[in-house]
Amino acid sequence: MTTHPEKLDVLRLAAEDAEVSKREIVKGRVRIKVTSPEIDQVLTTELSGETLEVVRVQVDRLLDVGDKVPEPRDVAGVLIVPVFEEVAVVEKRLLLKEEIHIIRRSTKELLQVPVLLRQQQATVERLDSDGTSMPETTNPTTENDS
Repeated sequence: MTTHPEKLDVLRLAAEDAEVSKREIVKGRVRIKVTSPEIDQVLTTELSGETLEVVRVQVDRLLDVGDKVPEPRDVAGVLIVPVFEEVAVVEKRLLLKEEIHIIRRSTKELLQVPVLLRQQQATVERLDSDGTSMPETTNPTTENDS
């Protein structure tokens, strides 16, 4: 076998190519159910109110011709409203017949009303790819993260 130095034998080598692809695989699902249970609770509040007491006070005082006619007035929280009547005398004058005293009294009472409140609760249920419920497991990494 003679070899010629100018002529080289070339040996071809096989090469492999790698290809990466991905696909979505459903391993499970999550079902969330929200409920609103009813809770009996008593609410307490304070109600404020006012009552008025009307007292008639007889005055029977004649006003002189130059006297100023009394106006309604407030004296120590009591509203006084004058009531007049014209009377015939030798001369005509005003007679202060009476005053109406209106007294304001504030009241407070404690009122308790039972009410029914609703409070939502969410239940999370994990389902596998077939739709059957999976037992709840805890992941130690997510527990420590929160």
